[in-house]
Amino acid sequence: MPKSNFSKGWEFGAVTSQHIKTVYDEENPIPAPCPPLQGHRQVQAIIVGGGLAGLTTALELANAGVETVLLEAKRLGWGASGRNGGFVSGGFAEDLSPILKRVGLQHTRTLYTLAAMGRDYVRDQVEGTPILQGTGGLSLMRHGGSQGFEQSRRMQEQLFGARPELINGDALRALVNSPRYHSGLFKASAFHINPLAYAFHLAALAQEAGAKLHESSPVERLEKRGGLWQAHTPGGTVAAPHLVIATSAYGGPMPLANRAMVKVATYVVATGPVGDKLDQAIPFRGTLSDTRRAGDYFRTIGQGRERRLIWGGRISTRLSPPHDLAVKLSTDMARVFPALAGVPVTSAWSGLMGYPRHKMPLIGEVKPGLWLNTGFGGHGLNTTAMGGALVGAAIAHGDEHWRAFAPYAPVWTGGLAGRIAAQTTYWAMQAKDRWDERDTAHA
Repeated sequence: MPKSNFSKGWEFGAVTSQHIKTVYDEENPIPAPCPPLQGHRQVQAIIVGGGLAGLTTALELANAGVETVLLEAKRLGWGASGRNGGFVSGGFAEDLSPILKRVGLQHTRTLYTLAAMGRDYVRDQVEGTPILQGTGGLSLMRHGGSQGFEQSRRMQEQLFGARPELINGDALRALVNSPRYHSGLFKASAFHINPLAYAFHLAALAQEAGAKLHESSPVERLEKRGGLWQAHTPGGTVAAPHLVIATSAYGGPMPLANRAMVKVATYVVATGPVGDKLDQAIPFRGTLSDTRRAGDYFRTIGQGRERRLIWGGRISTRLSPPHDLAVKLSTDMARVFPALAGVPVTSAWSGLMGYPRHKMPLIGEVKPGLWLNTGFGGHGLNTTAMGGALVGAAIAHGDEHWRAFAPYAPVWTGGLAGRIAAQTTYWAMQAKDRWDERDTAHA
């Protein structure tokens, strides 16, 4: 596959219509842009937002024979969909216990079954392609003891029949050689992908199925006339009985969705090839994340001497990344893996996640013909697939499985006060993490 042009150093994602530089576009050339919407037309469904949620919805609708137009303000996969860590597993951004408390056991099982369906949907799409970059996942604990993991393992087995494997001692060191980690929980069903390549893959499939995708087509105004939703762009207008909002943290013309999410940034760096050092520090080839409230997540890509590390962390409600982002994350990485101190960082970037107050996706029909498929927080690869499948089936076939998310309706997050509260919560999480690790050897 030909390499895309890649300048040394890094860019932090200034708001332009072009994809920012990440490690992902080194592996895949950026496709030629789809044409902007021009003129006026009427179809059966409009999708606003060309990330993974919108693209999956478009694919599902087109496969069902529903005439669909997707409108993207910039480029397909431009936002967090094409910049995230690439982790795919079951579950949600919200933890299991609050979900159980809110909706009860049977409803929780339904939700987790749907989340697992989303994970398997992604796996089916990427199986046998270079988009799939590794399998298996490890959750890692940074303070002594494994009681919390044992409780989690028993709960998952009792509720869902899952059997994650608890790993300690030398067995853990053989997978992740760091003095910071003291126990791990292995899930065979997790895997990791190139998310930007996955977005392009979905787009190609949707186009082949008949969906019309338009980039550089920001929706300036939405209205409903004569039973049809109308989306107005600089180049034209499209009308349909169904309108799907899939814009997440990057905003758009729907205040109902925008007010229901706090924008939260996360940061990622990628090293250059450091295969020998990674083989010693991180023999494990799957996804890795720690269980701290404000944790790190990382994975390796490539083979042999070309093996390199992708490292993410440090969430914030600050929408522009710090100027010394690469230094900060490199420091975090070296604290966990001293052997990786000083390895070259070739790219650093940020992405915005949309967090509803309840940390669960906003999925469903909120007004006649108006659908939300958004708000996936930091757990979006399986849930965007799930949401696209649910909304697609609802519009095409009248399927009502989306109603499982009715308890998680849009709730105003409080505007600026909500952002301040979210940042304060993050700082408190960091402080609690440090307290938990205070007595840990080598911490």
